Amino acid sequence: MKQYKLFIVLISATILLSACSSTKNDATTNAESKIIPVSVEQAQKGEISTSFRYSGTLKTNKQVMVVSKVPGRVKQIFFKVGDTVKEDDILFSVDDKDIQDSIKSLELQLKSSQIAVDMAQKALASSKGSMLEQQLTQAETSLKTSELQYNNAKKSYEDSKILYEAGSASKQQYDQAKTAFEAAEISFNAAQQAYDLLINKTSQENIDRAKDQLNQAIATKENVEFQLKKAKENLAETDVKSPISGVISSRTIEEGEMVGSTSVPFIVVQIDPVVLAVNISEQMLGSIKEGDYVNVVIGAIKDKTFTGKIRSIAPVADERTATYPVEIEIENKDNELKAGMFGEVNFITNKQEDVIVVKRETLIEKDNKTFVFTITEDNKAKLIEVETGIDNGKEVEITKGLNVGQSIIVKGQDYLIDGDNIKISAE
Repeated sequence: MKQYKLFIVLISATILLSACSSTKNDATTNAESKIIPVSVEQAQKGEISTSFRYSGTLKTNKQVMVVSKVPGRVKQIFFKVGDTVKEDDILFSVDDKDIQDSIKSLELQLKSSQIAVDMAQKALASSKGSMLEQQLTQAETSLKTSELQYNNAKKSYEDSKILYEAGSASKQQYDQAKTAFEAAEISFNAAQQAYDLLINKTSQENIDRAKDQLNQAIATKENVEFQLKKAKENLAETDVKSPISGVISSRTIEEGEMVGSTSVPFIVVQIDPVVLAVNISEQMLGSIKEGDYVNVVIGAIKDKTFTGKIRSIAPVADERTATYPVEIEIENKDNELKAGMFGEVNFITNKQEDVIVVKRETLIEKDNKTFVFTITEDNKAKLIEVETGIDNGKEVEITKGLNVGQSIIVKGQDYLIDGDNIKISAE
């Protein structure tokens, strides 16, 4: 009986040990068979930035209203709306027949006025020359004669006085000599006065009169010259030219119509470059400056990004919106951009180059720390902590914890725990 009980106990123990051994082997097999498929990429250096997007409308770089300075009938038109023009191209011409006739008439008047000036100049020369010369010669001769008579009479008077005082001449002889001297003196003074008057008065009156006539002739000539100059300028203005290179955006005249100085026959716009006008917040002012290059996307033109250059930043905010107007130039050599199109610009506020960059979804956030999964040599997931820099929502800069070329798990990481077996998928 005792032997039978011992046999039963031994059989039970054997069964129990076999069961425990089987359970342990199954658990080991299940753990080894749990292999999670993942996708892997190597950490690479690249460029990352953060930016703000603003929208606006394209406008022309310049817009010029072309007017005719000379009123008249439109003779010929050379361009239509949509045509490309260069600076100084003739847009249209005004009939110049009346101006041509006016120029011919003024040229004849100029010749006549020049003849009048020449005659006045000769009259002035005559007043200073031959006309007075004869009178002056006669006066000068009379003066010299009177002077000679005066000197002779004076000497006779002085001699008679000496002889009279010595008793050698009679009083009658002395009185005759004195009377002759006094008469000669009067005659000499009169001749002197006549000579001086002719020089100082008569000649100046004639000269002044001649000068007045010459000045009047010159003024008439100058007035004709001014009118002729203006007529020739008006003739040049009958060919109305484009002041800038651009595209014709408006034309309001036809050949044969009258055009005046107040109408606007043509409008020329410059669309290379075009300008994108946006309004930015004051927080952006410290991140951009004039001359910066930016990326611009135009809604009407798909799958293409344009490069723009900041041309101006308003120094004062718009009172209505409390924003700052900014203008961005965009090259438009092919004229594919049109004024009025909607555009968006990205202003970069922070940028790093040649740094390790990973996709945002690669990161694992845990306990206020950031991790990524790498791969061990025996194909196990390894969770490592990293430090981050710029985060633009799609990509993140890794500043510490990861090396260039190191393999990181980019898909499947959300199902992993540290140490899990992994299988790298073929994608």
